[in-house]
Amino acid sequence: MSSGLVCFMFRGRMTNGMRSKVLQVALEMAQKGRRSRRFKTKECEGRVTTRGQRALLGSFAGVVFEAVMESNLGKANVRFIVDTSFGPEVVEDERYGWVSSDDLRRAQSAHLN
Repeated sequence: MSSGLVCFMFRGRMTNGMRSKVLQVALEMAQKGRRSRRFKTKECEGRVTTRGQRALLGSFAGVVFEAVMESNLGKANVRFIVDTSFGPEVVEDERYGWVSSDDLRRAQSAHLN
């Protein structure tokens, strides 16, 4: 089973809404075969790009995307790997959500105990 998004690394501050927007833009770009796209929301604006490079992390393979954005939180640089077999509608699907690294550590600790 694929997870949709495996890695989301960034420098700067981002909200879940900002994360969702760059993921949605990346998935739309993948569907249309685009390499770059600007976006603007009430919360932020920026550009998502890709060279179409595939990356492997464990057993997960996906396409590498990068984003540069600005908001009232400052500038953020993002690099993320996306399973492009998902469409942009997955971003709005209530069955999916963002999990922080702290939440992952707590889940791992609980699982091992």
